[in-house]
Amino acid sequence: LQVAQQQQMSELKDLLLMNLSHELRTPLTEVYGYLELLRDYRQQLDETQQSAFLSSATKGCTELIDLIGSVLDVTDLNHREQREPFESVSVAQFVQELIDHWGIEAKQNYAIVLDIPEKLNVWAIPQQVRQVLRNLLSNAMKYSPLQSQIVISARYLDIERGGTFASPVVCISVKDEGPGIPPSDVPLLFNKFVRLKRDLAGTVRGTGLGLYISKQLVQAMNGRIWIESSGKAGEGSHFCFTLPCFAVKKEM
Repeated sequence: LQVAQQQQMSELKDLLLMNLSHELRTPLTEVYGYLELLRDYRQQLDETQQSAFLSSATKGCTELIDLIGSVLDVTDLNHREQREPFESVSVAQFVQELIDHWGIEAKQNYAIVLDIPEKLNVWAIPQQVRQVLRNLLSNAMKYSPLQSQIVISARYLDIERGGTFASPVVCISVKDEGPGIPPSDVPLLFNKFVRLKRDLAGTVRGTGLGLYISKQLVQAMNGRIWIESSGKAGEGSHFCFTLPCFAVKKEM
């Protein structure tokens, strides 16, 4: 059994290194290319061109930071001994602050709509909720057409999906207008290093760790996460996750 576990860990490490070498190479090459152009041809470029090159280089650096951050997040999950304390989190205020601090370019490129009641609180760990929402929003922006709509909503649920009565929870969701997820790929999405076939051949980069991390964080806060998608282009994807309602926590 121990030999089998060691072999599995070795295979996962090899897969991680293969994914990283592939995903990091492209943005790193872009950053290097734009900086090299600025170094060699700066005198021949006007201010607009220089600004565009710097913007592209900065975007590449941001992608590199996100990719490396995903790997570090998985390492942190595996070695986390003490979690941050749970708090009452106002969903509407929390999401609005997250959007306010998002990059200007992203907010200009998409119509972000918030559909969240003012008095709706969850019992959760703020930093982990922020990380889950950032992962879901980043994915929505990566796969959605420019100027399309992304809706972040939240609602109070009395029952779990499937009709089984349970403690009331709050469902937070992110809905986009992208290509959607093929039904056959849905069961695989929350596993480590999973990337769709279309993404491996496309221009969207990633490590295949964001959704895996999100699932681990949501479950650690006594919630669950899932996706609803027809897989049809234009109908998009609807990522949802639940967290305990703060009103119920107070009564316990």
